[in-house]
Amino acid sequence: MGKAEQPAIKIDKKVDPNDARHEFNSSITLIERLHQKLHDLLNLVLEEFDVGEVSAVQALLIYNLGEYEIMVSELKTRGFYLGSNVSYNLKKLVKLGYVRQVPSRHDKRATQVSLTSQGHKVRKIIEDLYEDNIHKILSTCPLEYQEIKKAGEVLRIWDQFWAQELMEHRKPRF
Repeated sequence: MGKAEQPAIKIDKKVDPNDARHEFNSSITLIERLHQKLHDLLNLVLEEFDVGEVSAVQALLIYNLGEYEIMVSELKTRGFYLGSNVSYNLKKLVKLGYVRQVPSRHDKRATQVSLTSQGHKVRKIIEDLYEDNIHKILSTCPLEYQEIKKAGEVLRIWDQFWAQELMEHRKPRF
C-alpha cells in the first residue's frame, strides 16, 4: 500500500511526538534486548544438556524445523531462519548430525532438510524450556494470558508495518 493508498488514520493530538519517539525507541531497544536474552538463555540450556556445539541461532533453526521436511530455499521465506548466513549454519548442523539434507525428489538441483533423531532431541530441550517458561510466566509474573496475547498482536502489527516499509523502500526510485 503506497502513501496515497493508505487509509486515513486518526492521530491522537494529545500524544506528544517526543513521548511517542521515546516509547518507540525504548520498544526497539527492548525487542533487541529480549532477542539477545533468549539467545543467552538458549546457550546456557544447551550447555547444561551438553549440546554446546550448537549455537542459539542454530538451536532456533532446529526448533523451527520441527517435523517439517522442507526445501533449503524455503528456510528464510517461510520464517524458519531469520539470519543472513543460513548456508553456514545448515552445513554445520548437517556435519554435527542434527539435520539431514537430501536431494529433492522433485528437483535434483535442490535439497530438502529435516531433523535427525539427534536434532529432535535438541528440539525437545527447547520445547521443554519454552513450556517451563510459559508455566512460570503464567504462575509467577504479573501477566495475564490476555496481556501476553495482546503483546503478540502488537508485535505482529509492528512486523507487518516494517514489512510494508521494506517493500516501500525497495521499490525502484526513478
